[in-house]
Amino acid sequence: QSDWPFIQALDACMRSNWYCYNQVYDSYSLNLARGFLLDGNRSYHPALKAVILLNEPDLKVHPRQLTCRAVASAFDAVLQAEKDLG
Repeated sequence: QSDWPFIQALDACMRSNWYCYNQVYDSYSLNLARGFLLDGNRSYHPALKAVILLNEPDLKVHPRQLTCRAVASAFDAVLQAEKDLG
């Protein structure tokens, strides 16, 4: 997961009071479709060992009391993207 959905996109979560579900759902769904998953399979590519949900949230999320909202909504989006693929 890059910083794109969080701080770089035109509709970044920082512009939506750190509600990150929609941005992360769209971004992560593309990641799954474009290489995180094996073709014709619902398992992760063996080269993928970890997924960083939000790199350095303490440096990106302001005000800091919204850090949990950003992380929780992003995690919810990742889980839903995986669920939607079956």
